[in-house]
This record gives sequence, structure tokens and C-alpha cells, in this order.
Amino acid sequence: LSISIFFGLLVNAQVTEVTTDLTWSGNVLIDGKVVVLPPATLTIEPGTVVKAAFKADPVDASAIVIARGGTIIADGTAALPIVLTTEYDPLTAGDVAAGIYVADNFDLTIGGLWGGLIVLGDNVIGEDGGVESIEGIVEGETWTEYGGSETNDSSGSMKYISIRHGGATIGNGDEINGLTLGGVGNGTVIENIEIVSNTDDGIEFFGGNVNVNNLLIYNQTDDAIDIDEAYSGTVTNSLVVLGAGSDNVFEIDGSEDSTGAVTGSYTINKVTAVGATGQTQMDQYGHWKSGATGANNNVVFKDFATGTYVEGIESSTFNAGTLTFSNLDFVTSDDLVTVHSISNSSASFELVKLTSTQS
Repeated sequence: LSISIFFGLLVNAQVTEVTTDLTWSGNVLIDGKVVVLPPATLTIEPGTVVKAAFKADPVDASAIVIARGGTIIADGTAALPIVLTTEYDPLTAGDVAAGIYVADNFDLTIGGLWGGLIVLGDNVIGEDGGVESIEGIVEGETWTEYGGSETNDSSGSMKYISIRHGGATIGNGDEINGLTLGGVGNGTVIENIEIVSNTDDGIEFFGGNVNVNNLLIYNQTDDAIDIDEAYSGTVTNSLVVLGAGSDNVFEIDGSEDSTGAVTGSYTINKVTAVGATGQTQMDQYGHWKSGATGANNNVVFKDFATGTYVEGIESSTFNAGTLTFSNLDFVTSDDLVTVHSISNSSASFELVKLTSTQS
């Protein structure tokens, strides 16, 4: 059994359950999963650097999990951000205090060295039964569950956080997102979040209605912004910079509640998405599917490969006006027919809803 020192306590290296309030500051090492159970609060002080141990067995991947009913207060500042990173990153809290936010000679493009930050709440999700176990964690523990009926549910506050080098694979072949939000309510504050080189999605919403403001996603492997299970919050002011191996900017699904009781309707506003040099994938602008409903406003796509197209967009939701697009600008030499080549909606989409700025 692997044992490590954690704030003076001996803990199992696979799962550390936090049952009373805990504060992290300075340089912190986690080994395995740290799970914050109700009614405990994990407070992370500004300027803290949390490093996660690499685990050879994917089942044991290090991650921070805020269970439903638990709380995180991680309010960094512009001058003293909180950095969640790998044990291999030489960055220290002293560096951050000195205004150094990226260590010399450490490759920012490396991913998959630990899991990520998972926050689970008690807000409504579009899933039969209203409660589900979060992906990215092996099932069997009650602390993996999310979803409920609390309209203004709060899981705490997260500001000025950089989440780096995550996305470790777990036992069933799935990876952990940089920031996973399952059933998180709009009483939670999330703003000024950076997700760097995650080997899965940058951020993924599973229902809930939490709002996210000021988001940067760089070099994710799967989708940058992924929405599922009738998420009904707002994502405002985002910059997505893809890497050569990145998938879509957006992947958006509708509700998975077969009764039709939970529909959800998200809003995305003000996104700049930048493609990667050498990118060969062609369906990267986004994929709207499975009855997705919501509003997509003020999005600029720049530096994507010639021939890149929008995937999906169902005519049933688009023509009904429950999936809308406003001020999408494709800075490309392609005409809109190419941009729109395998969407499933009516031709009015390309004529009315989009613009193409010739590069």
C-alpha cells in the first residue's frame, strides 16, 4: 500500500477523503484523488501551486474532486493565480509570488500527467432519474454522484486558476477533463479560468446552470467546450487556441432525459477560436447534436485550415428556433457553402446567420 505525507497526516495514496475544513497554501503535493465531502470546505489560498503525482495505474489517477455538498473556495488573483499542475512541473509558489507563472524549460504542451478538477453539484441535469455518476471516475462511490433540484446550488468559488497538463486516462479508457462541472448550480462563482494541454476536453458541463466568465483553453486533445445533459448556464468571454491534435472548439449535446421533463438552453457569448498550424482535422468548428438547444452568439473562428466545416446542427432544433446562431464570423478563404458543408439545417443558416470574412 502506497502511503504519503499530506499536511502531516498519513493517507492512502489512492483516495484522501476530506471531511473537515482544510486550507492549502504555498506548495502542495497530492497523491491520488483528494475528495472533499460534505460539509467540508477546501480553501486554496492565492498563489498556491498544487502538484499532482503521476500514477502508473490509471485507476489511481490523481485528481481533485469536490463532491456534491462539498465546497471549494479557490480565489486566486491576477497577480497571484492558483496553479494546478503535475509533480514534474518545476514551478513553485515562490515563482508565482515573484511574478513568474511558467517555469523555464518545461513543455507547456504535455498532457495526461494527472487528472483534473471535478466539481459536482445538486442542480438539475438532463438525465433520467436526475442523478448520475460522473465520467472520469470509476463508479461505486457515492461521492461520484451529481444532480438534484437545488436551483441556486453553490459549490463555492473559483477565480484565477490555471489547470495544466491534466487528462489522465482512467480504468475504463476515458480521460478526465481539465475542469468537469456536473450539476453545478449558479450560486457557484467561476471566472478567469485557464486550462492548458488537457488530454481530453478543456471544460465539460454535465447539466447544471453555473455561469463561467473569462475562460482560456489551450491545446486540449478532445473538445474545448463540451456541453451535455441540458446545461442551462452562460459561458462568456472565451479564448480557445487549438493544438495540432485538438478536436472541436464546441461539442454540444441536448438533454438525455427521455421523459422530456428537462430540456435546458445554454448561452455562449463572445468566443475567439484560433486554429493550429498543421491541423489536418476538418470538422473542428463545432458539432451540435442530439437535440442540442441554446444560443451561440458573437464567435470568431480564425486560422483554421482551408476546408474546415461545421458538423451537425439538426434542422429540427434550428428551424424551431431553439438552437440559434448570431454573429459567427469565419475568417477564411472558404465560402459559406464549404463552411456549412455537412450541417443538417436549412440553407437559410448560411445566408442569414453567418458571415465569412475573406482572408
